[in-house]
Amino acid sequence: MRKKLGITTKNIKFIPTKGPLLDFSGQLADTCWAEVNDSIHKDYPNITAVTIVEDYQDPNQRTMGSCLLIEAESKEGKILIIRGLNPRNDLINNVDTVDFYNKFMEYAHGIAVGMNAELVLALDDHSGGCTTNRPALFETMYSYPKGESVIPLRSNINLQSLMDMTYRINYINISHFLFQLKNLKLILNLVLKLTRRLTI
Repeated sequence: MRKKLGITTKNIKFIPTKGPLLDFSGQLADTCWAEVNDSIHKDYPNITAVTIVEDYQDPNQRTMGSCLLIEAESKEGKILIIRGLNPRNDLINNVDTVDFYNKFMEYAHGIAVGMNAELVLALDDHSGGCTTNRPALFETMYSYPKGESVIPLRSNINLQSLMDMTYRINYINISHFLFQLKNLKLILNLVLKLTRRLTI
């Protein structure tokens, strides 16, 4: 994973978590579901926490946040909802947010394909809601064009209602969008360089 303003990379791994560790995933990422008193893994067997781990193979590995993947149904069939993607601030503020988001999407897409489910994103209009608590990451996530709304058949699948907040994710379109974004940045940088030369 690329680090901001440098070539240093971070070794990040996404680990699916069930059972009692799911109950503590909110504390790991300082999220709203940390305040839930009941046992999440017993009351919501359709929820998996994804723990974000830095240097997974190292004895001194660090837990760097978490996210929820929620198995649900829509009128069209099985869906997998991404909710609360919350890397720790000392991670997300020091890496390329676009690169981080793309890596997580690759991971989640693989999970959805294995489940024969459609990947869906819980997306609201502000940081601190159901999408993420991290402003820098929210800016990146919200900047992508969202697909059609997908309504889960159950409204309490993530400890609060997600009605009218879940949208289709076309993984191919996201990858294409990232590619186009990189090309646009390269073109803008080239134009700026040419403009500077012409004004000298």
